[in-house]
Amino acid sequence: MQDLRIEKVEINSFGKLKNTVLTPGKGMNVLTAPNESGKSTLAAFLKFVFYGFTDGRKKELAENDKKLYTPWDSPLTEGSVTLWVGEKQYRVFRSSSGTKETCTLTETATGRTLPAGEVPGELLFGVSEEVFSRTLFFRQLTLPQSKDGVLAEQLQNVAVSAEEQTSSKKAMERLTKAKNELKGRAGSGKIPALERELATLESALETAKAERVRLEELRAEEEGHKALLKANEKRTREVGEEMENLRRWDAALKLKNLLRMQEETEKAKEAYLRAKEASGEVQTADVRTAAEALRGHNAALKKLQTVEALPREEIPEEELTAPPKGGHLPLILGAVLSAVGIGLCFVLLAVGIALLVAGAGCLVWHFLSAGKHKAAGNAYAQKLAAAEIKREALARERDLLIAGAQIEERETADRLEKALAAIGQTSCSLEDLAALEQACFEREKKETAYQAAKKGTEIAFEGVDLPALEELARDAKSPLRDRSAVEIELRFLEKQARLVGEKAAETQRSIAVIEGRGADPGVLTGKRDAVKRQLEEARARFEAYEAARAGIEEASNQMKSLVSPRVGEMAGKYFAVATEGKYRSLAVDTRLAMELQDENGVSRDCDYLSAGAKDSAYLSLRLALTELFYEGAGMPLVLDDAFGRLDDHRLTAMLKVLSAAAEKHQIFLLCCTDREETTLQKLGTKYTALGI
Repeated sequence: MQDLRIEKVEINSFGKLKNTVLTPGKGMNVLTAPNESGKSTLAAFLKFVFYGFTDGRKKELAENDKKLYTPWDSPLTEGSVTLWVGEKQYRVFRSSSGTKETCTLTETATGRTLPAGEVPGELLFGVSEEVFSRTLFFRQLTLPQSKDGVLAEQLQNVAVSAEEQTSSKKAMERLTKAKNELKGRAGSGKIPALERELATLESALETAKAERVRLEELRAEEEGHKALLKANEKRTREVGEEMENLRRWDAALKLKNLLRMQEETEKAKEAYLRAKEASGEVQTADVRTAAEALRGHNAALKKLQTVEALPREEIPEEELTAPPKGGHLPLILGAVLSAVGIGLCFVLLAVGIALLVAGAGCLVWHFLSAGKHKAAGNAYAQKLAAAEIKREALARERDLLIAGAQIEERETADRLEKALAAIGQTSCSLEDLAALEQACFEREKKETAYQAAKKGTEIAFEGVDLPALEELARDAKSPLRDRSAVEIELRFLEKQARLVGEKAAETQRSIAVIEGRGADPGVLTGKRDAVKRQLEEARARFEAYEAARAGIEEASNQMKSLVSPRVGEMAGKYFAVATEGKYRSLAVDTRLAMELQDENGVSRDCDYLSAGAKDSAYLSLRLALTELFYEGAGMPLVLDDAFGRLDDHRLTAMLKVLSAAAEKHQIFLLCCTDREETTLQKLGTKYTALGI
């Protein structure tokens, strides 16, 4: 495998990164930027270009690269990586938008595009996306696995074939599949089938003679079935003719019923026409309306006559008697007495005063009597006015009653005139209207009966081919049996024919089966011997497959026992430097479980380490596997915030390891602080500073 180095990274649109260009150098490359600036996005972009999006159907955003890194403002993710593979330069371009994704791998010197549909990462690195992610990527602060089944399988492939493209597991699966095709579980496979076939052939040889006897018996049964079917066929024809006569007889009865209905309809029509001639086109409802209008008009006339006969109201004479009028005698007498009294006062004072007093009394009496008579006169005038008002009100009430009765009489007269016009009359008595209503009722009843008979006849004749019905009924004879008896016998004959036919068919099939078997002992012997040979060959192949599986398993275990120590030795060297000699060795089993030995010679499982030490051990194992999987070729290694759990002292030791690895590999350190750059500067390690 040849060295691989990234020369240029161009991100058009990926996550939060847009129009970003990076030109990394050989060896160590450092990108220092704060959190959420796009470092992890850059690492994800490199994997996207080589392998595309993975886990695009997962609902969780953290597990769905496509959802996580598709820009918010556009569905397009696009970019390219230019890289050297040995002495050849290539450019990988990938674009994804929605469900559409395009990818090209082009050799820049010749412009030749490598086969479409191939995964660029598998062609360039020679490994799957999962192995690529587990060896060349060290993601930020993820807990390292103490065992790794994917890398262990890849290690096994290398151990068996020294070529990761060839899988010993797949070879074992193919051998197992071939073995199961010969002999599987629950009696499946070719060998059990051949064994069953052999047993069947040997049994067939033993039963050949018995089948010949059985064949003669079946042929005799076949002749009996034929005779019974022939007799059944004859009787079926006779019963069929009887059933046909029943059908004709039913047609004759139906024809007779149709003609009777037709005749009854004509009679109903004639009765309706006679009733119509008697009543005309007048409707019963109109006659009833006219009768009601006539009764209403008669009632209005009677009411008017009653109101007009009412007497006019007069005021009783005793209520109008005038009160007596007062006289002027007291006035005159008082005046005279007063005058005389005044005259005598000069002669006879006492007499004059007496007459004067008497005259004054007469005057007072006069004035008192005048007021009383005036009040009585006013009361009489008021009583006379009230009586006149009452008389006028009674007169108006009588006039209103007469006017209302006259209006009602005119309205009922108009209704009567219209109602009589509707039935073609100008005047009519209630007796005449009653007779006309009865005639209309009879006409409507006859019409209803006629329409019902007509509708029934139409329904009965609907879809009836009368000439065909007449033809069918022409030769009908009175049946000897009713339909049910004929149908029962016909069903019996049909069932008998079916059962005998099934038995005959079964007998014929049995004959055909026996004849088809070719119960010839010589032929059966030849077939049996051929099956025996096939069975022996299959058993031989089965044993060969078993031996091959055992050989591969033995070789795999033997080679893994040699490769695992080699991986442990290489990883142990890296880990010893990373821990400055605290741990002297690192052992790895076939499942990549790590066990370490400290400076005191004590061995323990890697899970006892702190998180930072475990990071160092896991990275050391990856570096060792990179040497093995990629056959010592230089590869780009991406470490995304990988040292967050290391203190400054361990960080310095780990960067020494990486500085040595950078002599061969292109390394990308993506950091959120300047610790890594400061440490590299102290170590004197040359690096290329990147920015986004």
